[in-house]
Order: sequence, then structure tokens, then C-alpha cells
Amino acid sequence: MPHGVQGELAVRGYLVMSKYWNDPEKTAEVIDDEKWCYSGDLAIIDEEGYCKITGRVRDMIIRGGENIYPIEIEEFFIKHESINDV
Repeated sequence: MPHGVQGELAVRGYLVMSKYWNDPEKTAEVIDDEKWCYSGDLAIIDEEGYCKITGRVRDMIIRGGENIYPIEIEEFFIKHESINDV
């Protein structure tokens, strides 16, 4: 992904898990053939290489063909003057 574009965070390396214990199906869902582990987190990497987690892939709601992320709803409501916490 280009810098500044939101996408799913994928990581790999010797400190990243290699599999789920006794669960090859779950492992196949999150780790690909090149050993990239897809975290389920949505993230943006800025021009300096810093990563900001912006939401969750699996928390997405599809309604009428539109992708709705709960974090966007929370951010909208938290700005309301009558709401203290979401």
C-alpha cells in the first residue's frame, strides 16, 4: 500500500507467531504462504514510517453495499457535546 492509504496491517518476522496451536484452519485464515500474518487491524503508515491503527477489518458492517466501521461511528458520537464516552 502507498503511504497514507488505509489497509490491513500484515507483519512477518521471527517474533511473529507462526501458527495457532492445533488449529490449521484458523492459521490458514490469518497467515499466508509467504508467512505474512494479517492482524485484522486497519492501519495507515505515514511518510516517516509510523503506523497508526485506525480500526478493525473484522469489525466491519456491510449495509446496502456500503462498508461501515464501528470506529467511525464511535468517532462521530464522541464529538457530540452530550456524550462523554463511547
